[in-house]
Amino acid sequence: MDMPITRLDALLQAQRAAWQARAPDCAQRMDDLSRLRRAFKARLEDFVRAVSTDFGHRPRVETLLADGVPVLNEIDHVRGACAAGCARAASRPMPPSFPRIAKS
Repeated sequence: MDMPITRLDALLQAQRAAWQARAPDCAQRMDDLSRLRRAFKARLEDFVRAVSTDFGHRPRVETLLADGVPVLNEIDHVRGACAAGCARAASRPMPPSFPRIAKS
């Protein structure tokens, strides 16, 4: 599906406005992240089997180390930042490889 850049820019602006209108507080973020972590961990073995099937055969430990543990670590990192009061809106630089949307 092709989408003109102008429509994409409008869509992203609408998403940003919707988020800012109802941004969750830190307690809600902590709860969401806790539920995400529990759900991901509960389905981790299903994920490992699916990846192994997709790759023909990928060792369980490789999938856990390459895909499972990093997700859990990132969730823990964000929860720690939120608990420390660091979860606030801030601009972040985009990597050069990320496509830029030209303003018209």
